[in-house]
Amino acid sequence: MTNPNSPSPHTSSAPALPAGLGPAQHGMWVTEQVLNPGAAHHLVVTARFTGPTAPDAAALAAGCARLLARHPVLLSRVDPEGPVLVPAAGPAPGLRRLTCASDALDALLAAESTRPFDLARGPLVRFALVSTGDGHPVLHAVAHHLVFDGTSKDILLAEILGVETYAGPETHAGPEKAEPTGQVEPTAEQAQAAREFWANRWTDPAAPALPGLLVDARNATAPAPGDAVPFTLEGSPLARLADTARSLGVTRFELLLALWHTLLLRYGNSSPATAVELSTRRPGSPEHIGLYVNELPVLTRPDPHRSFADFARDVRAGLAALYDHRPVPLGRAVRGLTPRTALTPLSVSYRRRTGWEALEAPDVEVDWIGFPHAVRNLAHLHLVSGPDRLDASFQYRADAFAPGAPARIVGHFRTLLDAVLADPGVRLADLPLLPGDELDRALYAGNGTAAARPAGTTVVGMFAEEAAATPGAVAVVAADGTELSYGELHAAVEAFADRLAAEGIGAGDLVGVQVSRSVAELTALLGTLSAGAAYVPLDPGYPADRLAFVRADARLSALVVEGPVPEGLPAGLPVLSPQASATAAPPRGRTAAPTGDHPAYVLYTSGSTGRPRTRRPGRG
Repeated sequence: MTNPNSPSPHTSSAPALPAGLGPAQHGMWVTEQVLNPGAAHHLVVTARFTGPTAPDAAALAAGCARLLARHPVLLSRVDPEGPVLVPAAGPAPGLRRLTCASDALDALLAAESTRPFDLARGPLVRFALVSTGDGHPVLHAVAHHLVFDGTSKDILLAEILGVETYAGPETHAGPEKAEPTGQVEPTAEQAQAAREFWANRWTDPAAPALPGLLVDARNATAPAPGDAVPFTLEGSPLARLADTARSLGVTRFELLLALWHTLLLRYGNSSPATAVELSTRRPGSPEHIGLYVNELPVLTRPDPHRSFADFARDVRAGLAALYDHRPVPLGRAVRGLTPRTALTPLSVSYRRRTGWEALEAPDVEVDWIGFPHAVRNLAHLHLVSGPDRLDASFQYRADAFAPGAPARIVGHFRTLLDAVLADPGVRLADLPLLPGDELDRALYAGNGTAAARPAGTTVVGMFAEEAAATPGAVAVVAADGTELSYGELHAAVEAFADRLAAEGIGAGDLVGVQVSRSVAELTALLGTLSAGAAYVPLDPGYPADRLAFVRADARLSALVVEGPVPEGLPAGLPVLSPQASATAAPPRGRTAAPTGDHPAYVLYTSGSTGRPRTRRPGRG
């Protein structure tokens, strides 16, 4: 790693290698030995030259040599006896010349990105210039994260292109006033403060609830082959993002991180956890290549009843407290942290760029994200913000998601963002989540059985017809052997519907049914439909925080519950037992019988979106 106090890379004096690995480097080296992460620690920069005159290959080769002379950390290897970075043996890597057909370029670049480094031999960087015959050669550079970070990408490309006017970007992902601390060994005082800070905060998070997450997705903090869904914000949406962040008194990073945690909340994660990469560069050090980041977790408990604006400010306050401890790796502050390539199953990185290449190299298209086709955990949201666009990539473990699920997650994120930029004062629970086409599919897609029923037929209508036609036939058999005939069940259903009507429950209302599978549950469900309302099933076996989230998010008009009444219910919410009561209020006239246009139920699944699945009596 370079010395942050060494001279500028545009001088002839090159910084020396350090005597030992820094805190983040040491942790990364340990995971390399234990987990064999493949390309998960590779960082990639790809530049396509689109101008009328292709660059001179000799000039680019000279630029690579100049880069290595000024940043010898790229020519290092890890001596495991230290462990310590030492100069690699053998010649410096030159600019390799490769040729392929245009339609084979992506495969070639992927192979180059994933080709492993030998940490014990070095060097820890390689370059290739690829010609495809279309007159637009591609410069491809890959470096190992042990000696490289996001800001290093700008430095590498500027050095190779011979851009001497490059000005380093802001080197932190947080409040504009935050001071980077540099890649140095934390003091005893800093380590103790970090231990106290994390003592009552850190718990190892489990795999989160996400749409399409497969049941066989094991070890959510292990490296694995990955794929990515890229997306971009530019023009009006990017301008509105900046304006909204400014109006809320937060940075763009803080707004986007709050949005990410809002998305996780709406998927059913009441306590979202996300690892974020924080810069540790010292002021004046951004022109040095090296590993100047430390990953720390951001833990929140968003309240679905509060506005997004309030939550974004909460996230800002939480980050401000976190920045005080950015020099100390979490493994130095908590006990029992196992080797891993990421602290949590989900992570976010954010980097702001100056956009220097638009002026200094306007004929170069740069991929600043550079996905290496591998991930360090279950999923990672990579954000790179420049003056005129924000490049983003949702990178995920390829074997952990059902086909199409990652693209849906990106769609949900963008739908949430549009809603927040329109009105950040909306409650988290009320923000729309599904894009229009997915919302239509969720609400109105048929299940293939509609043609078998006459138009206008409903579940309760068919049940009533059967009860009238065969009242003595067995309708349900409980697990304990209890049997109810259609006539008996119909009478119980009607009585329950009358109880709901007595509470003023009718068409358009949602009734939570927190009852275990039993005759009582069936009676409550059919009774709710008969009253014209829709039910929200609440499995009593779910975790208490999950049940509390669904009850709050659904904005129930009544709750049916067996056993103790849950705490924290809204004042005035009618709470009914599934069992008949001798002191029940007299029946109140019900509204009109439910039709196929009335919702039947609202269903929250394990990967549910915040706008849950709704079925109608004539469809479900």
